[in-house]
Amino acid sequence: MNTSRFQLTLTTSLAVGLGAMATMALMPLSAIGYPASGSISLGSNPVQAWAGTVNHTGATVVTAPSDQDIVVTDLILSCNSSCDARASLTRSDGTLVGSFWVSGGYGSSYDTLSIQYQLSSGIPVPAGQSLSISTSYDTIAYTLSGYLAQP
Repeated sequence: MNTSRFQLTLTTSLAVGLGAMATMALMPLSAIGYPASGSISLGSNPVQAWAGTVNHTGATVVTAPSDQDIVVTDLILSCNSSCDARASLTRSDGTLVGSFWVSGGYGSSYDTLSIQYQLSSGIPVPAGQSLSISTSYDTIAYTLSGYLAQP
């Protein structure tokens, strides 16, 4: 039986290609879970949300239960008209965990600006601590959402 060089090369190439594909198909993949920074709390509704307005005097907007952490994952800040403020997020232990500039439209009194952040790793609020928002001067509106997590 006479095998040509072409047939031998083709057979070898196909075998190598199929072997590589089989190796990639059987290779284990890394498992990725949400959230990466902790485990979601057991319970009927671990997702939480907070909203309101705050000015330069500041306000406590989130308080973590004594047995669970809170991880803030989404943040919306807005103001209207000629607002120009720096919003600061501070934990009750004094740690500054966020600082954002929020500016209005400077046009019609109905102009607004909203800034939205989806924080991939989140802002942790440890069990028993709180999170406050204050501004440099003008009043801003806020909406925060996140989840309860095991400490």
